[in-house]
This record gives sequence, structure tokens and C-alpha cells, in this order.
Amino acid sequence: MLFAEAILGWLAQLMVVVAVGIARDILVAPAIGAQAAHQIMTVVACAAVFGAIVLFVRWVRPTGTQAWALGGLWLVLGVAFEFGVFHYVGDQPWDMLLEDYNLLRGRLLLLLWITVLTGPYLATRLRR
Repeated sequence: MLFAEAILGWLAQLMVVVAVGIARDILVAPAIGAQAAHQIMTVVACAAVFGAIVLFVRWVRPTGTQAWALGGLWLVLGVAFEFGVFHYVGDQPWDMLLEDYNLLRGRLLLLLWITVLTGPYLATRLRR
């Protein structure tokens, strides 16, 4: 598969998500509060990441099967990065990290991972 390209695509998504997170923390959360900022900026992150995925798919032109493999790889890399960095480097407890997945409490991080997983396939379908 296109492993080197896949890693570049994931790094591009990582930069997008980091930029959105910085904007959330510095600009949006002070103005509207942490919870509303999390919700709005998660949707913004999903849209921005999907845009990056569309550009990647135009560049690499994966098959449908490769697109699902890309989404799966990016999902694993993203979740591993999130938990690895924020827990082991940032010293955030597991329960705090898992709280971002609680849809019943308005935490929407799961939407980002759904975008990452399905985005390559959806972008491939849009390309056709």
C-alpha cells in the first residue's frame, strides 16, 4: 500500500487538528466557554480534516479497499497518538481522556474519529 503517503496524510491531519485545538483554547473557549468551544470546534475539526482527506484522495487516488485501509490506519494512529501523548506526556488521567467520548455529556470527539475512519472512502466515492 501507499504507506509513506499515508503517513504524510496523517501528519497533515494532525497539523490541522492541532491548529484547531489551539484556536479553540486561545480564541473560542475564553469567549463562549469550554463545552461550547469543544462542540463547535470539533465540528470545525471534522470539516477541516475531511477537507485534508479530500485533497489526499485527489493526490493518491486510492481504491475503495485502500481507502478503508487508510481510514483504519489513520484511526489507529490518531487514537494511539491522542492517548499516548496526553496520558504519558501530558499526565492526563485515563478517565479524563475517555470523557471526551461521552456523547451523553455533549462530548463529540467520537465524530472526529468517525470522520477519520470513513473520510477516505467517502472522498474516494465523491471523486468518482
